[in-house]
Amino acid sequence: KNKRNMNRFNPFHVSQGKLMKRLSVAEAKAKGLGRQIHSAWTYWGHSGCPLVSVRNIGGQISICIVGIHNSWDDRNGNRHCVPVDEILHFVHSTFNSNRVKK
Repeated sequence: KNKRNMNRFNPFHVSQGKLMKRLSVAEAKAKGLGRQIHSAWTYWGHSGCPLVSVRNIGGQISICIVGIHNSWDDRNGNRHCVPVDEILHFVHSTFNSNRVKK
């Protein structure tokens, strides 16, 4: 038997959605949510999952991560993620600081 049949679940799920809008840094911080609102279906346990953009440009498939899902707003059902530019900024600032020894 394969793992899906033994556990009765599929370990991977793909849903479609769109990046909707960004909150200001102050608003996201005050609400404790990711800055980017998206419409991809997510549920408990999906935090940390990548949001991926897949495009077909002239017959070439382009795939890139646009954010990491991290929260949802129970007041309105909006799903939130940390945008990839903020993730990159964090990584660069961490590795360019004195906190990380080379």
